[in-house]
Amino acid sequence: MSRKANPTVIGTFVIGAIILLAIATAIFGGSEYFKERKYYVAYFETDTKGLRVGSNVLMNGVRVGSVTDIALMLGRDDFSSMTRVTLEILPETVLVTVGGLTESLTEYAPITHKELINQGGLRATLGLQSLVTGQLVVELRFAPDEKLVMRGINPQYPEVPTIPSDTEELRKKLESIARGIDKLVNSKH
Repeated sequence: MSRKANPTVIGTFVIGAIILLAIATAIFGGSEYFKERKYYVAYFETDTKGLRVGSNVLMNGVRVGSVTDIALMLGRDDFSSMTRVTLEILPETVLVTVGGLTESLTEYAPITHKELINQGGLRATLGLQSLVTGQLVVELRFAPDEKLVMRGINPQYPEVPTIPSDTEELRKKLESIARGIDKLVNSKH
């Protein structure tokens, strides 16, 4: 005959397994779960083909976060479109210097989001991660001379204004040159 299972033994086994799983997660890579994260949103009016959830967010070539959400926004009245990109930034990857000493943003935050945007000129742009795959990254840079354009209406997270990428600017210039050449050629005929 089989014996009836003891509920106390089963409960103890389940609780022990959960505790061991929590300890293993904390020791072997679970620290990623406990890191502080800050979320921001950026709105791109340009083509975002090649940008994916998980794409890197870089500043001066340093990975400071990743893309966590991408959504196409379509205007009901004029059918205009732009892409809303949610950025997850890991504050411990950015060190702030004060009087020559470095402090992580998690310990000492002398620079507010408003200061970064208004005084520092923090802007987001798209950059090419790989020419072969066409994968894009979001690059954060200080461009205080660039016009501040906020596109979100009551966004869920603080907004980082966007500027056209260097490749987008080059494409526009080449299109302008091509149009000029086309006009010149057509005016001679």
